[in-house]
Amino acid sequence: MKLGRAAMVAYTEYARDPRVRRYAECLARNGYEVDCFVLKKANNIQVDVINGVKIFHLKTSQYLSLIHISEPTRPRLISYAVLCLKK
Repeated sequence: MKLGRAAMVAYTEYARDPRVRRYAECLARNGYEVDCFVLKKANNIQVDVINGVKIFHLKTSQYLSLIHISEPTRPRLISYAVLCLKK
């Protein structure tokens, strides 16, 4: 029986960041159902399970310039934040 659910969002790759892995796997070991949303790694896997943690690899790159962030294809809140930063 699961104690609860936890969701983690990290602007990094799961395999490269030991902090994120330790926190997520600790929760999983202690009875929580853990979903972790991280940056996509090189392969084409979009959903993975590692040590009881369900990993969702998001389709985005880690380093975006202000030009890329403010494109019309980006969410409006991010575009608004970039507009505020430019002023």
